[in-house]
Amino acid sequence: MLEKMWPDTRHLRPFPHTMRSILILTLLVSHCLVQAGTFTGRVVHVTDGDTLVVVDANYTRHSIRMLGIAAPVYGQPFAAQSKERLAVAVAGKFVVVEYKGRDREERILGKVLLGHQDMNLEQVRAGLAWHEFRHQYQQSRIDREKYAQAEREARRYKRGFWAAAARGRREAAAKGPEDSQTLPYKPGTKQRR
Repeated sequence: MLEKMWPDTRHLRPFPHTMRSILILTLLVSHCLVQAGTFTGRVVHVTDGDTLVVVDANYTRHSIRMLGIAAPVYGQPFAAQSKERLAVAVAGKFVVVEYKGRDREERILGKVLLGHQDMNLEQVRAGLAWHEFRHQYQQSRIDREKYAQAEREARRYKRGFWAAAARGRREAAAKGPEDSQTLPYKPGTKQRR
C-alpha cells in the first residue's frame, strides 16, 4: 500500500554507465584544455633545426618540437645549416612558446616566438625546414597558410636546400622529412636500419 502512495522515482536516478560516460568526457575535455597554453623561458640548447630545449621560470626543462615544420635530421643534407641558423637566432635568448600538445616522444609541440617573430616560420622561409602536414590540425588556418606560402617562396627563390635541388645536386638536395623519418629502411635497399 505504501508503494502506491509514493511515486516511483527509479527512472529519475542516473544509470551508472551514464555517469561514467559523463566523467570520462569531462576528463577528456579538461585534459585537452590543459594541453594548450603559453610559457616563457630561455633557450638553453638547440638539438636540431626544429627541436630545442627551453628552461622556464621554475627552472623546468622543456623539450620543444617546433609545430608545423620538419627540419633535416642528423645525417641528412643541410641538417647542420638548419641547426646552426636556429642556434644563432635563439640560443641563450628568452622566447615565448605557444604550445598545442605533445608528440609521441613527449616533446611539447609549439610555436616559438622571439619577440614578435615566429621562428618556426623563419626556418621554413630560409629554406631550412619544410612545412610539415603531420600536425597541421594543431595549427591555426592562418599559420597553415603562412607556412605553405613561405615554403613556396623558398622553393621559388631557391633558398637553403631548395638551391641545391635547383642546381641538380640530387644527393645534396633534401627531399623532405619522409626521407629518413618515416621510412623503416634506406631507399633502394631491402635491409632495415
